[in-house]
Amino acid sequence: MDRLHYLATLRGEGTSVITWVVTGKQNIGDIRSRLNNEMATAGNIRDRTNRHSVTTALKAVSDILNGFRAIPDSGLAIFSGACV
Repeated sequence: MDRLHYLATLRGEGTSVITWVVTGKQNIGDIRSRLNNEMATAGNIRDRTNRHSVTTALKAVSDILNGFRAIPDSGLAIFSGACV
């Protein structure tokens, strides 16, 4: 619970913080596919700095998901990005 309180105090600028929430019933392969689609879409962001922030955050989510063989029954919430 302390970690949630800490996360609640953090702030990001614009789209630099990503929250990726997955229910326990979802297939990890489907989640990875959707994440890859989001990465491809992020590549279309015109502003270089914003595009870099979003793609870096999505890459971090991808790296975290690579540590899982399946989504836990309770689900998963991943917070990623540059916080101030």
